[in-house]
Amino acid sequence: MVTHLFIKQKQGAPLLASNSLMFDANGIAGGVQCLPLRQVLIVPTRTMKEFGVEAEVLRANIIVEFDNLHNLRSGTVLQIGEALIRLTFHCESCDKLRPFILPSKIAHNRGFLGLFLNGGKIRVGDPITVVDTRYEEIPFNPTERIRWYLRSAKAKVASKTLLENIGFSRSYARVLPRWLAPLTNHERSMITWSSKGAK
Repeated sequence: MVTHLFIKQKQGAPLLASNSLMFDANGIAGGVQCLPLRQVLIVPTRTMKEFGVEAEVLRANIIVEFDNLHNLRSGTVLQIGEALIRLTFHCESCDKLRPFILPSKIAHNRGFLGLFLNGGKIRVGDPITVVDTRYEEIPFNPTERIRWYLRSAKAKVASKTLLENIGFSRSYARVLPRWLAPLTNHERSMITWSSKGAK
């Protein structure tokens, strides 16, 4: 069941609590524009209780009573109210959490990111169902996620576009070379670099 809903109106601004939220395939209405693979962050109440953190710290959109959320596989589809949400990958426990909790402590428990497959409304109190539809699993590891993306790429891709399409902002360009190092020469040749495109 959904216990709380929040909208991120601006990057870094306080979350807006709401009894309902509208959404479509582009994300949450009234919220900041998000990368395609991370339109919504779903967090179980167990995480908040176990680690003593609030939705504001985690930047969560949907708080749910669903203890086994993190045990689901990427590609699972949840029905939450009217929403069909494809789970993409666990939200990374980044350094922004450090003032409140050690990132390593909450790794793989910060919530599940997802994308909307339809449009409609979610309300506090809505039930949650795991539906039969399954999508391809998206790797959590950045290097393996790059490999996953390149397998379906039909042409060379700019580094900036690559980052956004695997769920990372342009600020991650500084670590992209490290993620690319284990790739084959052919895989690396699929990615084009420029100072403008990488930043």
